[in-house]
Amino acid sequence: LLALSGALLITATVFLVPTLWGRPWSIDHFYLRVFATFALRHPMFMTTIGVSLPGVDSRLDNFSVAFQRRERAWSGEQLEVLRAYDVSRMSTEQKLSRDVLGYFLEDQAESEPFQFHDYPVNQLAGLQSQLPDFMLTLHPMRREKDARHYVARVRRMGVALDQVTAGVRLRATMGVVPPRFVLERVLVEMNAFVTPPARENPLYVRLDRAVDTLKGGESRPDRLREKLARAIDDEVYPAYRRLIGLCDSLR
Repeated sequence: LLALSGALLITATVFLVPTLWGRPWSIDHFYLRVFATFALRHPMFMTTIGVSLPGVDSRLDNFSVAFQRRERAWSGEQLEVLRAYDVSRMSTEQKLSRDVLGYFLEDQAESEPFQFHDYPVNQLAGLQSQLPDFMLTLHPMRREKDARHYVARVRRMGVALDQVTAGVRLRATMGVVPPRFVLERVLVEMNAFVTPPARENPLYVRLDRAVDTLKGGESRPDRLREKLARAIDDEVYPAYRRLIGLCDSLR
């Protein structure tokens, strides 16, 4: 039994260590690891594709400059691992997967010098509108736990928006500033969003209309409403006003 246990431990170590940290024996396992790692670091992506996991459903993506730099470096590392596999030993399906993943990773790695040459705040698909849009249209609202996760995510919008603000400020030091007409439209949009009282904001209205009819209903729905209103007043609105102040100065 001891010998068998030792053999199993060695086998598991030989298999798991490269699968989790090095170059997996099977390229299929590498594909799975890359996807799982990317997905777990992007909670909003997980929600978008309909995957629910404890500890993930209540978080937002990390929009910080440091995280963006780590992601580009990680893409380069994964590209090196991918290129180390022998293409001649792959099946047709594996080669197709390799080409698709390689395209994605190469695009990320090659764009690294230009990663801050964009406008994260803009009038078409800026993060200042994508964040509330995600909460209003993609975050599920079917069960009581969805409502709790909704409130937790709204509370985290303040941090996310401050990360966006820091990114806009960094780009400005590099001379990457949106045209004035973009800033003017964004300012109109954001000012309109923070004008109504918290309980009239669309973020609040969505939960308010749904919370009483959720499956496994919240025993104290008014408690969730109160937490959400405070989150909008104390976290969301102040962060938007800080971003408004920066965009107004850039304008």
